[in-house]
Amino acid sequence: MKTLKRILTGALALAFIGTATIAPTTNALNGKAYIGGGSGIKFGTQSAMGCTLTTIGNDNQGNLVGITVGHCPEAAKTTLNDPNWANVTGENDPDAGVIGTVVYHKFSGANANYTNPANRDYAVIKFDKTKVVPLKTVGRTAINGVATSTPPWYSNVCKEGRTTAQTCGIVTGTNAYVVKSFAYAIDGDSGAPLVNTSDGKLVGYVQKPEGIPYLSATVSLAIQPVLSDITARGSVGAGFVPVLQ
Repeated sequence: MKTLKRILTGALALAFIGTATIAPTTNALNGKAYIGGGSGIKFGTQSAMGCTLTTIGNDNQGNLVGITVGHCPEAAKTTLNDPNWANVTGENDPDAGVIGTVVYHKFSGANANYTNPANRDYAVIKFDKTKVVPLKTVGRTAINGVATSTPPWYSNVCKEGRTTAQTCGIVTGTNAYVVKSFAYAIDGDSGAPLVNTSDGKLVGYVQKPEGIPYLSATVSLAIQPVLSDITARGSVGAGFVPVLQ
């Protein structure tokens, strides 16, 4: 039974990471990567697979920090057995090389109880300031700070993913930890920032489709519990604030 559980968990992690690829357009200038919430990122040496950065900003120690889902680096580490799983590169900036390192991540399986801090799905990335130019706006989505609570039912939200770019829709379910909406997402959009259309504030990030993509709601994890968890650890990412310009 334990072996079967490991196999299923690994398979789910690999499914979430997303195998769809986009032909990268190199944006790197002078060896730097220009990335923000909504940019495609890759982990380790698995160049065919990408996920989406949720947000980029600074912590209370002055580190340049990124946040995204934990199941993407976890899949690179345990399912793909990539020894370089913690190395982060910008999908559209390959000339910049390795631009950051995963310093901490959590992922406890597809059916985790996200009200329990031990069962959340996130990753903290420490970026190299000499290689990264942080962006507030990616595609059609700008992150104007962090919302203090999840959005109410039937309000409108948008997500910006590396596979499907910006999609928007109404909120179909919400609590303090999870937001379900018709801001559709597919493979590779894992980690995509979810923002209120009313004020552009970050409310969460895409974790997975609830069922069949485009035919069911998208499940996003609320950002506030994650930021609280990161700050409570007192390490890289504590006191995170997204870039605002």
